[in-house]
Amino acid sequence: MDHITKNVYKTLIDGKIDIFRKTYSESADELFKEYEHGTILHPGEYGMYRERALHQLLKTILSKDFSVGDGFLINSKGEISTQCDVVIYNSAIDGVTLDGVAKYYPIEEVFAIGEVKSTLDRASLKKALRKLAQNKMMTFGREDFTNNKVSIITDCILPASFLVCKSIRDINTLDDNYFDDVYEGGPLKARHNIILSLDEACLSYRLTLGEVLGNGCEEETSWPHAFINENKLIPKTIYAEGMPRNFHVYIFLGSLRNAIETIEKVEFPFLEYLGVRNEKFDETLRKARESTGI
Repeated sequence: MDHITKNVYKTLIDGKIDIFRKTYSESADELFKEYEHGTILHPGEYGMYRERALHQLLKTILSKDFSVGDGFLINSKGEISTQCDVVIYNSAIDGVTLDGVAKYYPIEEVFAIGEVKSTLDRASLKKALRKLAQNKMMTFGREDFTNNKVSIITDCILPASFLVCKSIRDINTLDDNYFDDVYEGGPLKARHNIILSLDEACLSYRLTLGEVLGNGCEEETSWPHAFINENKLIPKTIYAEGMPRNFHVYIFLGSLRNAIETIEKVEFPFLEYLGVRNEKFDETLRKARESTGI
């Protein structure tokens, strides 16, 4: 008996993407927009509708080790982020709920943060990416709990950061100079990992084999990190036009999944969150780790 050849997984993912597209744009417009004046009747609910649609798509491609929610990041210094539309976190824990509604996630348990937008221009994209960078900088404390140099130089210690939107006007003008202006000389590790514009393209970074192997090989791939070994990478855009259906969405989902799966899990400093810390002991331990490489 002949076997029937069919890519069942691809069919499943395509179906989820199509549902996401419809929920994100057409259905949301019908539900929330007042067409005579072109205004959004309930902006808060409209935003939540888009976010929930993205949550459902991400749950499809992530392993059971990760859960998807929204809320605020917290660290042991007492800092609180602005609200994150998407938080991907360790499924073994749940966010801390203080008021019965908002959830707060310790940075050590967070693996990705995201923003969900509609149609952006260069100015509004800049504003959204700066907000994302500010929230990501709050997670820099994760580096205190690793001595894995490989994780640090390959950007596999901090949570991945991403942005999803319906469209970006003049997307073809988003070059290296534009992103340098967005981040104003800030640390490379605060930059976004990947951007998905549903209508047009997926934006990540260009990585060559030469940058990995230390030679002049120009064979390249799309890489969801802004740097490697402290070397800044230039943006790489994969456009939807001229490619197979959903190809740029595949690249986004695959790159984001890969970035999340490779992020190092770190210790949760329970006592530090409670304000209990032996700073002298911590400093001695840090120096010992640096000298021994453990």
